[in-house]
Amino acid sequence: MKKYKVGLIAWENEANNRLKIKGKYFVVEFSKVNKDSHFSNGYEVIICTNNIRNARKVIQLIASSLAILNGGAFFTLDSLPKITPMQNDKEEIPRTYLGESVSSFSDIPMAAKISAKASFSKKNYLALLKYQLGCELHSNNIMNLYPEYFKLSKNPADHLRIAYAIILFYSVLEELGLEIRASAKNPSKINGVWNPIIKNDLEERLINSGIDVNEKLSWNLRSTPTKIEKLKKPVVSKKTEWASFTIRDSEIDIYEAILYASWLRSKIASHKLGDAFTSLSIYDVANINFLARHLLLSILDKRKVV
Repeated sequence: MKKYKVGLIAWENEANNRLKIKGKYFVVEFSKVNKDSHFSNGYEVIICTNNIRNARKVIQLIASSLAILNGGAFFTLDSLPKITPMQNDKEEIPRTYLGESVSSFSDIPMAAKISAKASFSKKNYLALLKYQLGCELHSNNIMNLYPEYFKLSKNPADHLRIAYAIILFYSVLEELGLEIRASAKNPSKINGVWNPIIKNDLEERLINSGIDVNEKLSWNLRSTPTKIEKLKKPVVSKKTEWASFTIRDSEIDIYEAILYASWLRSKIASHKLGDAFTSLSIYDVANINFLARHLLLSILDKRKVV
């Protein structure tokens, strides 16, 4: 295998020279940074793989894993840290691989472990990349969502970005096989009550994927209901402990979260856009983002990644 530097520095308390993470076609190693380096502490990420194209795929996976750990993108998939061959200085570097300078982040070893686990499964690999692309279109830092209320944008371009981010985040669920599988003849609900055939099928797929179906998720609901919420309200349970005044954040079970995400994707964000499209908010996209993130992290459980 050849070795490549990829412009990432792991924090000293999270990595060491002995740490080696094995993926399907690569190994991630960590080398103590040179004392003369701009970063006086930490461990440099070294990717061991057969060629520079594989190294590019690995750094894309690590960037996507950092996004899933943090709920937002640090890089875009076409502007990643620069890849530098170590063993063969004459190896040609495509111009598209000449990216950013060295960066230091927390969670890099964990991101490498998630990347390694995802590399053995095509659906998990693609789900990670889709999540990253969704974050590139629109993502909010989790802390920035509390406790303020951000008004709806009056710029259609903002709503368009939100709409297509929602489409990508729901596509993560489809990639994982955790989407709603209903039809006009066999709807998800009948007279407001779950169709047991549809719910049992979804429940089986969730459990087989290692998802805790009893866990409640947080659902952002802010200010007065928008056109979208008036068209269809999410079925939530009790309000969260921080809910007050215009903050109506509530708990939602995983079945209802997936069903609402499916409706929002199909009826509001996709196809020919209707009037309700301009009511898409940062909270709508955050809800679907965090749903996709929760499911993907549950599958690539950071406590079980080896």
